[in-house]
Amino acid sequence: MKVRIDISLFSSPTESYGVIHGSIDLASTPRIGESISFLFPLNEKIRPLEGEWWPESLLVKNVTHAPVLAGASVLLALEPVVLESRNQCEAYAEYLENGFGLFVDVYVA
Repeated sequence: MKVRIDISLFSSPTESYGVIHGSIDLASTPRIGESISFLFPLNEKIRPLEGEWWPESLLVKNVTHAPVLAGASVLLALEPVVLESRNQCEAYAEYLENGFGLFVDVYVA
């Protein structure tokens, strides 16, 4: 099932970096409190990030069902990701873009 996801990305607890969004295919629609793993990229040429600074899976915080829009009728708001720097945010965003086909909108600093 194709779902749209939305992830807020922060470079510190008080500094917003941007938003990650796009569509992914899942076997079923997760419920609030369940998680989505980003450990194994869909693009086999991309390797998972090294170290323990990045979240391998994210909890579903909200599930919105809507009329079918561009092939995805479910919007999942995932838990926000708070990292320690803009460099970490750039690396995490690039990993999700290249590994899962997601998009990143970076807020102007």
